Amino acid sequence: MNTSRWRERWTYLHEHFGGRPAALLERAAGSEDAFDAAVSALVMDRHRDALSALRATTDLAEAIEGRIWRPPA
Repeated sequence: MNTSRWRERWTYLHEHFGGRPAALLERAAGSEDAFDAAVSALVMDRHRDALSALRATTDLAEAIEGRIWRPPA
């Protein structure tokens, strides 16, 4: 997928998140940055139970640098 093309961003959003308000999808397709932010937020919302089950870290380096979260398969 080429995210520099509005039409491809718009199509992806409608195929994967078509149940969301049309105005939200239209704005999300407006730029690459908006698209990236919206897809990230929508995927996190889809997996909110997994996110809410995350535990706080006790690892100092991880507390400073963070940890990469991936949605469950």
